[in-house]
Amino acid sequence: YASYGYDTVASTQIETDQALHDIKAGIRYHSDEINPYQHNDEFSVDGNGMVTSVSFGAPGSHRNREQETHSVAMYIKDDIHYGRLTVTPGIRFEKLHLSTIDFRKASPEVTSQDLSLTAGGVGLTYDLSDDLKFLSGFHRGFSPPSPRAAINDGLTEEESLASEFGFRYLNEERALGGQLIAFYSHFNDLIVIDNIGGTGTGESENVGQVYSGGLEFTLQYDRGLDRQLGFSNPWYITGTYTDARLLNDVNSPDPESLFAGGRAGNRLPYIPEWALTFGTGWHFEQLGVELRGIWVDD
Repeated sequence: YASYGYDTVASTQIETDQALHDIKAGIRYHSDEINPYQHNDEFSVDGNGMVTSVSFGAPGSHRNREQETHSVAMYIKDDIHYGRLTVTPGIRFEKLHLSTIDFRKASPEVTSQDLSLTAGGVGLTYDLSDDLKFLSGFHRGFSPPSPRAAINDGLTEEESLASEFGFRYLNEERALGGQLIAFYSHFNDLIVIDNIGGTGTGESENVGQVYSGGLEFTLQYDRGLDRQLGFSNPWYITGTYTDARLLNDVNSPDPESLFAGGRAGNRLPYIPEWALTFGTGWHFEQLGVELRGIWVDD
């Protein structure tokens, strides 16, 4: 496994009579590759759990291939300040070249595919007061498949449309802050990893459309700073309610996949409805102690 790349960012600030612009643009070249050289050893076991025979696979008989991705990504965004209002539009374009070769074939040949992906969106904040802000945003994202999944299995890129809005409060004098955010994301062609146990293939698959919406809140207070005790004593709690469900029936080719048999309206695996994080700490000049807890429902 190997990955490397080059990244550069340029920024400038432009002030006009109506607004202040903080403009940032960047370009990145990225390359990664994987060269699995694997085999399977099969063990026969009798009814008492004793190994009766072993069959060693030839090196490279299970996987002996090379996958590479080369990509160039460019983006530009602008933080536009109009008094109490800040609007941030941005766009990102990425060009990927995917290639793979299977050395187990009698006549190995390189197969390749190109992808052109675009992401972007806009966010805004409005200062309702010195302590309270309103914020919102709408963004489009993507997640590309691996070279083998795209070329051999015909997987398409995962797309997402995410929106959020809410309020953020920060009172620096009282060391008190918090935020309340509502969010909703819609996914097309969600990419999931197939089950790797039993007869599972371990490959990726598109399972269709998914939505994930909910509410997140955060509350934090530093008693030490507020009472000027000479040390920091932060207390905090963060909670997230999420309703994530399938929007279509899943047609998975592998019956051992976590998504096999999924029907429209089913909840997504591994996404809890409620999750809470809470804790406190005592921080002195040269010593600090923290206590943290996490609770996740069934």
